[in-house]
Amino acid sequence: MSSFQIPKINVPVGIYLISILSIGFGEYYDLCVTFWAGIVSGGISILAIIWTMPSYVRRYLKKEKKD
Repeated sequence: MSSFQIPKINVPVGIYLISILSIGFGEYYDLCVTFWAGIVSGGISILAIIWTMPSYVRRYLKKEKKD
């Protein structure tokens, strides 16, 4: 019997997914504040992803080099 495992994601990616949902929700129901809050939080999370990506790549390459 196999169990379902939730994949590990970092916090900015999770925030980005939530912001995309809020953008869609705000657009569908014509909620201006929700839409723009999603745009702002999505932009901040994209910047955080770009900022942290080099350290994740370095850590991954270092780990692969060891193995």
